[in-house]
Amino acid sequence: PKPCNPRSMHKPKKNIPYPKVFLGGLPSSITETDLRSYFSRYGEVMEVVIMYDQEKKKARGFGFLSFGSEDAVDLAVQEHYVNIQNKQVEIKRAEPRTPVPELSAGSANTASSTGATQNGPIVVMDQWNAPPTTPNGLPVTPLAAPGAGGGASTPGGGAAGA
Repeated sequence: PKPCNPRSMHKPKKNIPYPKVFLGGLPSSITETDLRSYFSRYGEVMEVVIMYDQEKKKARGFGFLSFGSEDAVDLAVQEHYVNIQNKQVEIKRAEPRTPVPELSAGSANTASSTGATQNGPIVVMDQWNAPPTTPNGLPVTPLAAPGAGGGASTPGGGAAGA
C-alpha cells in the first residue's frame, strides 16, 4: 500500500513572488514579447504584465516586469529611463501597494446607505496590485461572486411559500 504522507510533510511550493519593476510611459503598441526581449539584457524575465483599460480595450501606458533575481532588478533600475520604440520609459522598483482606506470606505458607504451589497467579479490582485495572469500572459477571467447567480439561497426561503 501507498504510505500516507500528511500535507505538512510535503515540500512547500515556492510561493515567493519574483522581484518586480514598474514600467511607466510604455508605448501603446508595445507587446509583452517586446518587453521580454528588451529586459532580458538585465537577467531572466519571469513575467510581464501590461496594464489594460478593460472598458476602452487599450493599454494604459504602464506595466510590471518580474525578474528571476534581485540583481537583475538592481541593474534595470540603475538605468531609470530607457528608450523603447522611440519613447522614454521609466523603470522603478515595484513597491507593494497598501490598501487605501478612503476608497474602501467610499464604496462601503454607498452600499450600506442603500442596504445593498456589491456582487461584482472577484479578482485577486498580487501584492503590487497587478492582476493575475495565466502562464501565457493573458489575464485571468474573474469568477462570479458567491450568491450572484440568484436562486433560493437567501435566508428565510425568499419568496417561496408566500
